[in-house]
Amino acid sequence: MADNTKLKDCPTCGKEIATTAKVCPHCGAKNKNFKKELWWRIPLACFLALITLGIFGKASVPTCDSETGINNAKRAFDTNQMFKLGYKLEDFGNIEEVSYDDVYEERVCSAKAYTDRGEIGVLYSFKMRDNGEYLIQIRPDLSSK
Repeated sequence: MADNTKLKDCPTCGKEIATTAKVCPHCGAKNKNFKKELWWRIPLACFLALITLGIFGKASVPTCDSETGINNAKRAFDTNQMFKLGYKLEDFGNIEEVSYDDVYEERVCSAKAYTDRGEIGVLYSFKMRDNGEYLIQIRPDLSSK
């Protein structure tokens, strides 16, 4: 038997052949235990994992004017104790991003809340939690007219 781990004896003719050979170069017999070079699969798997993590890996807070952001702000308005004084939300408008902190993953937005009693300036914020979900808070914007 061959000493080198990259060589082995052909089961048909007994001569040394490479473990990566599909057939014996001496007799043409198939190498049933032929080993494919797999070194390229490891970098490929790492590359695909990085792409997947980049696209799907980390949740982020919604933008102020995204459908998700607006719908969550509307839900927060309807359930917030400050607004349970009889205001019925009709829509949001004039939505702007006030600030975004990428270290703490917090986005603050301002908007006009159009209600059945007129418009109210509101500030709402999305803050990422450790569990990957975000917390939304809404309050009147006392600086708006």
